[in-house]
Amino acid sequence: MADASSRAVNDTISLRLIISCGILNGIMFLMYCARMFSRLYPHRKLAWDDYTVSIAAVFSLVAYGLQVVACTHGMGRHYYYVSVEDRSIALLCMFVNSYFWFCGIACMRISVGLLLLRLKDSWSRSWAWTIWTIIVIQVISTVASVILQLLVCRPIRLQWEVVPDGVCWSPLALQVWGYLYSAPSILSEFVFSLMPLSFIWRLNRPLLERVVVGILMTLGLFTTSIAIVKTSYMALYSHSEDALRHFLTISMWCELELVVGIIAGCIPCLKSPFQRILRRWQLLPSKSHLDNDQVFKHYHSTVVGKYQGGE
Repeated sequence: MADASSRAVNDTISLRLIISCGILNGIMFLMYCARMFSRLYPHRKLAWDDYTVSIAAVFSLVAYGLQVVACTHGMGRHYYYVSVEDRSIALLCMFVNSYFWFCGIACMRISVGLLLLRLKDSWSRSWAWTIWTIIVIQVISTVASVILQLLVCRPIRLQWEVVPDGVCWSPLALQVWGYLYSAPSILSEFVFSLMPLSFIWRLNRPLLERVVVGILMTLGLFTTSIAIVKTSYMALYSHSEDALRHFLTISMWCELELVVGIIAGCIPCLKSPFQRILRRWQLLPSKSHLDNDQVFKHYHSTVVGKYQGGE
C-alpha cells in the first residue's frame, strides 16, 4: 500500500472509456440497425454472417455496460482510494466482461469471414481456404481463452478478491499469452481488410473512384491499428501495481477494437447510402453518369448481390 506522501491525486480517468466507447457503441448500433433493415426489407435474407454480427453487437453492448458498472465502483481510480468492496465489484465486472469480449470479438471476425466467403466464386481455392483457416483459428483461440481465463488464478475468485494462499500466473506468463492471442488476431483483421482490394483495384475505372471505394472497403484497418495499440499496453498492465487505474486503458482499447470491427463489417451492406453521400461530396459522378458505373455495378453484383442472396 502506498504511503500518504507518495499517493497521486484522487481522480479518475474513467470518462475516457465511458465517452469514447459510448459514442462508438451508439454509432455501431445505428449502423447495425441499418444493416439489418436492409437484410429484412423488402425480403428477409438473413444469413450466418448476420447472425454472428448480431451476437457480436449484443456482446459489445453488454461488455460496455459492465465497463460502466466497473467504473462506478472505482475502475480508472488509484486502487488505494477505492474500498475493498468496490475493488472486488469492479474486478468481478471486468472478469465477466472478458468473456463477452472474447466471444464478441470472435463473432465479429467470423462474421466478416463468412461475408467474404459469399464471394467464393471470385476467390481462388487458396483464398477460400485462407478465410476458413482464419475462422477456425478464431474459434480455437476463443475456446482456449475462455478456458485459460479460468486457470489464471487458483481459486478463481482470486481474480476479483483477496484469498489467503491463492496463486496466480506470473506477469510474464500473462504477457506472453496476451501476445500469442493477439498475433493471429491482428493478422486475420489485416487480411480481411485488404481482401476486397483484390477485385476493386483490377476494375477499369478512374483512380479516384477506385481509391474512394477501396477506402470504404478497408476501414477494417482501423481495427487492426487499435489491436496493435491494445497489445502495446499489455506489458504496462501485467506489471502494474495499480491495476484498477491501468486496466481501464487496455479495457477501453479492447472495447474500441470490437466496436470499430462491427462498424467496418456493416459498411459493405450499406452500399446505397454511401453511394449517395459520395455523389453529394462530388467524389463520384452524378447519377446520370452512373448508369454504366462498373465500380458499383461490379461491387453490387459480386459483393452486395451475393451477400443479400441476389436482388
